[in-house]
Amino acid sequence: MISRSSQIYAVLGIALFFGTFGLNGLFVFLICILCFTCGFCYIIYTRGGEKSKELAADFMNLKDFKFSPGIWMFLINKNRFNDKSMYEQIHSMTNCQSMDAVLEQMLSYVVRDYVDSWYKKLSDDDLFKESLRRTARRSVASLSQW
Repeated sequence: MISRSSQIYAVLGIALFFGTFGLNGLFVFLICILCFTCGFCYIIYTRGGEKSKELAADFMNLKDFKFSPGIWMFLINKNRFNDKSMYEQIHSMTNCQSMDAVLEQMLSYVVRDYVDSWYKKLSDDDLFKESLRRTARRSVASLSQW
């Protein structure tokens, strides 16, 4: 329901329009609306036809397209990413066995509580977690030597 003041302003606007432009203004206004609508529909129709032809040609080209299996240097060395032996070596972080044990326990809690919660949804590969642990160990070792 339109409020009373909005109705009064609408009637006032219409009265001012007719008072200023008369019936010729209404005729010109309707022709402008009609021309705008027809032009809009014409542009949509012609541009849509052009775009559909472009898309059809692109889809025809995709039928013959073959994806590259990958960069050949990485394909040759792909097995190096499965080697976990370099991540399983635990090096001393602080040169103190008792402190290393505590830090290693804290690191396992951080990985369990903060990384496993979202990473298990992405992949079951443990290489990322081991790489993260190795990076954390190296960071702590660098800080302890500083």
